[in-house]
Amino acid sequence: MKYQDFFPFTLQCNDKHGFAENPSEFREVFAATRPKDMFWYGYDVTIKSPSEITFHVREMEDSFFGGIGAVIHSFDVRVARDVTQVAIYNRARKFAKWKRERELEEAEESIMASYTTRILDELPRF
Repeated sequence: MKYQDFFPFTLQCNDKHGFAENPSEFREVFAATRPKDMFWYGYDVTIKSPSEITFHVREMEDSFFGGIGAVIHSFDVRVARDVTQVAIYNRARKFAKWKRERELEEAEESIMASYTTRILDELPRF
């Protein structure tokens, strides 16, 4: 797989019944690096490389109902490789799963075509 096919990728903040659920493995880095006077509700994390990430800070969609709003600020951070290790591993697992599913679908199609041909060959010719 090519580097540019793998990076960058984004882990998004999820809306859980009006509350933001942020990518938890980046919580400490976000707390340590965000501008201290910045209001925030949630954040997405774009992993650009094993040592480069971008936080995309989101506002609250609605002050009464909550929810994830628009991106209001972004900032880049250099991190140790161990910070992104779990996210990169999980992405690689997803790619492996997609590849394996594709292989199984192709094998299944080949098997079905073979069975179909044999069944048709066994039918009497009229």
